[in-house]
Amino acid sequence: MGMAAKTQHISDLNTRVASDASQDVKDMIEQGIDQFSNDYVGETRTACFVTVYDGDKLVGGLRGESLGAWFYIKHLWVAEEHRKQGLGKDLMKSAEQEAKARDCQTIWVDTLSYQAPDFYQKLGYDVAARVPNYRGSYDRIFFRKDI
Repeated sequence: MGMAAKTQHISDLNTRVASDASQDVKDMIEQGIDQFSNDYVGETRTACFVTVYDGDKLVGGLRGESLGAWFYIKHLWVAEEHRKQGLGKDLMKSAEQEAKARDCQTIWVDTLSYQAPDFYQKLGYDVAARVPNYRGSYDRIFFRKDI
């Protein structure tokens, strides 16, 4: 007769709580969840970076990722001195083109109510969900756009 597997409890393990972790730990967590998901849906996440430079200086960037038919805009940033000049719109349009090239059908992005909800709506994104009072009195707003 075989041995019964020992059940391990979290109290038996070395648990750590921190406000940051090494890149190796971050990568391992992401790869672990990606592998778990891939076992079910057969898809993997693919990163996308769109950047804008003024000479050698980075003045804007977008970080996104595709997974199946969806493309997620994780971060969009434009340096303060370059805002209101169309760079954010250009970054988003470049990401939309890349999403189409990856055969994505929908893009989603989230923002806080004090950040850029009007910006995304002007680009044709629709509100998909809202979390009230996510940060103090500010809502977290999720947008989507079919492409």
